[in-house]
Amino acid sequence: MNWTNEEFVSFSEDINGGSLDDIVVCLKVRSDNPSGDPRVVPILEKFCSDKRIAWIDIPTRYGEIAYLAAFALCAEKHACKLEGKIRVSTLVPLTRIDVVEMAQLHGVTIPHGVHRFEGAMQTLAEMGKLSQMVLELDPTWYNGRLMMPEWLERIQSEFYGKSD
Repeated sequence: MNWTNEEFVSFSEDINGGSLDDIVVCLKVRSDNPSGDPRVVPILEKFCSDKRIAWIDIPTRYGEIAYLAAFALCAEKHACKLEGKIRVSTLVPLTRIDVVEMAQLHGVTIPHGVHRFEGAMQTLAEMGKLSQMVLELDPTWYNGRLMMPEWLERIQSEFYGKSD
């Protein structure tokens, strides 16, 4: 189920040239509806090291683009019948309450504006105040649709004292 060249070019332009919000949408769409086109895989692999912070899930959770990219890559590899585990080091996603509490704890001011929580979390990450985790996903038992799986809720609870 490969895309047409036009569909591939459109996706490539959207994800590579778009805003952070555009990238998030592209990654979420690929997680839920993989293209099955192997040309998409190297593009998604590139985003697995993207440390920019974004609004990644509902209920509201913030985390790195790398987090979303890992799930999108897993879904695409599964759809393409490609093997090879995806292993991504990323921040543990935080709720809005977690971001506020961590900012207060470490003296970080939450800026004004639409992306204020992302900005505060980015500052906390740059200060080394947030916990890292390693996502290891296997496309042979694809579970990419679960953006906050139960096991991750437990990790978040252990790190930050609640799940949210």
